[in-house]
Amino acid sequence: MVELGASELHISSTVPPKVRKSGAMQNISDRPLSPDEVVKLLMEIVTDEAYEDLERDNDADFAYEIRGLARFRANYFVDRKGLG
Repeated sequence: MVELGASELHISSTVPPKVRKSGAMQNISDRPLSPDEVVKLLMEIVTDEAYEDLERDNDADFAYEIRGLARFRANYFVDRKGLG
């Protein structure tokens, strides 16, 4: 996101990952991500509290910081395709 100058990253099961740059959505890959790939990617940064929210409500909001680079807001959800 930082390298691309993107304001948002969208990762969902069964679709290619996308970013929002200058207000427009664009794929950053042509390959859809499997539900297992999405879980592996997203579970790397989720906080314990957000994981509990996700388990209970199928939705979680939290912040993730890469010190010296940026702070990111995250929203995780579960839909009929899996985690996103």
